[in-house]
Amino acid sequence: VQYRTVLYAASSREGGMSDYVLGKPFDPVLDTHVNDVTIDMHGNTIHPQITPLRNGTRISYAAEDWTPGWAVVNIGKEKKYIAVNPDIMESNFATLKNTEVVKKVNDLLYNHSIVDVSQSGQAEIDKAIGTAGYGKDVWYWFLWMGLVALILESIISRSYKV
Repeated sequence: VQYRTVLYAASSREGGMSDYVLGKPFDPVLDTHVNDVTIDMHGNTIHPQITPLRNGTRISYAAEDWTPGWAVVNIGKEKKYIAVNPDIMESNFATLKNTEVVKKVNDLLYNHSIVDVSQSGQAEIDKAIGTAGYGKDVWYWFLWMGLVALILESIISRSYKV
């Protein structure tokens, strides 16, 4: 679950990463003209086929024996990381048991406070609810201040309008 999430989050062009889905030929187009490209995948160095194009270079490799992970495309001294993902239909959609779910998300979830109502008095319950609701009141004050600032800014900017 975490592996798939990290690959999905990191596989964006803006983040300097691309993705490749297994079962298709590996043929990204590089935006530069190069003569020597290597691909490092699971400790193996691969020399792909290089095809010059008008707007860059296409590198091609069959990639039939790849397993999910990271492919590092070495373009001279520059490295480009590509996430190698299985097709979404090859994912395991089996239901997890409750204990397995707790193990996988234990570090991600945090209970801020738990009040045992059965062993608490009314005063302690009221105090816990009041403490939990305090942040909501502060949020409303900031929201109102923001709206007032927006209205004031609109009124003031109209007076300076040419």
